Amino acid sequence: MVRTQHPKAEGSKLGRPTKDDADQLPHRIVETAKQLMLAQGFEATSLNQIAVAAGVTKRTIYLKLGDKDALLVEVIESLLTGARVTLEDPGPDVSPTERLITFGNSLVRLALRPEIMGLFRLLITDGWRFPHLAELAGTVRSKSSEAQLAEILRDEVARGRLRMDDIDRNARLATVMILFDPQRAALIGAPWPPEKCEDWVRSAVALLLNGAITPP
Repeated sequence: MVRTQHPKAEGSKLGRPTKDDADQLPHRIVETAKQLMLAQGFEATSLNQIAVAAGVTKRTIYLKLGDKDALLVEVIESLLTGARVTLEDPGPDVSPTERLITFGNSLVRLALRPEIMGLFRLLITDGWRFPHLAELAGTVRSKSSEAQLAEILRDEVARGRLRMDDIDRNARLATVMILFDPQRAALIGAPWPPEKCEDWVRSAVALLLNGAITPP
């Protein structure tokens, strides 16, 4: 069982919580729920567990955030926010191939982080409860990894080092090629070693660039 320790529980003998403590309560509850749901899954996590671990009452959870379904939405939205990161791009000082391989390896490392894998598990098992979450996840993806990859491809095309028509479509296809198998292996409990992931990225980049590199 996951336990989260907090220095001051709600209603403790230390007195009424300060305004800052009260303002932090929703964040604390969501972070606690996130840890428990990622470790145990949504169904196995009860509001009682969350309340005890967060040092609050169930009534406080209902007042601040709502029921367990509402907490799931908060947890997934928090995880999606955490997925918005800038991935590694060495820039045009290296070849298009090396630039895309570096970006692809950075993308795989992000996607295989425990919290990101936990997000996918929650979306797969419980996302059906809230269809808008799938749309939100797609928006985050398109505004993060796919958008960053598209920027790299546009830069390479502008420099005359690549020839590519539908850049956004190619960025999306490349993201799927790079991520699908490594993530699937991790989801079923058989994660690939780093060297296999890197070899996969090289193959995906080679497939993407086949026919796109400007002839000498």
